[in-house]
Amino acid sequence: MESARKGPPLISPPKVRKRFRFTAVRSQPRVLIYEPSALPDIAAKLIIRDMETAIHERGKCTIALAGGTSWDSVYGRMSLPWLAERIAWNNVTIFFDDDRVIGERLDILLLGVGVNRRKVPAIETAAAAYVLAAGSQKSATVARALEGPWNPDELPIQRADRATWLLDTHAARRLRGKWHRE
Repeated sequence: MESARKGPPLISPPKVRKRFRFTAVRSQPRVLIYEPSALPDIAAKLIIRDMETAIHERGKCTIALAGGTSWDSVYGRMSLPWLAERIAWNNVTIFFDDDRVIGERLDILLLGVGVNRRKVPAIETAAAAYVLAAGSQKSATVARALEGPWNPDELPIQRADRATWLLDTHAARRLRGKWHRE
């Protein structure tokens, strides 16, 4: 695809797009909880929106994809023509879930809850980060990461406390706090 489809973004972009830096002080993450069938579509639309914004503002987009089965359905949705045609893919640099993202200034970082310590520099410098967790097998780790004691040396995903956490109802089942459910 040579150029992206013209038209308004799928979801309105944020008014101010700032790079943020993760700190040792724990902040309140944005946690969105959806029914399992809705999560892949919502995640795909949010990521495509951020890609559109990065290309519009900087002329390019750098994105690091996460591995794991939770992201497979999201990547499938992102490849659907009605979403994929919105992106000028020749302006996108894609990194995969490996050490090459270290030292890169990423526009978008996609993570699972099992992130390793090598990803911490990328977590700390990405303009936007999404943590995706689907399925009840992730519920204990999600609860520990979001509501447990602050211990990012043991659980590095806690450093993504300013990321948008996208959870299905199964992954969120052990959360006690009042998180945004849709």
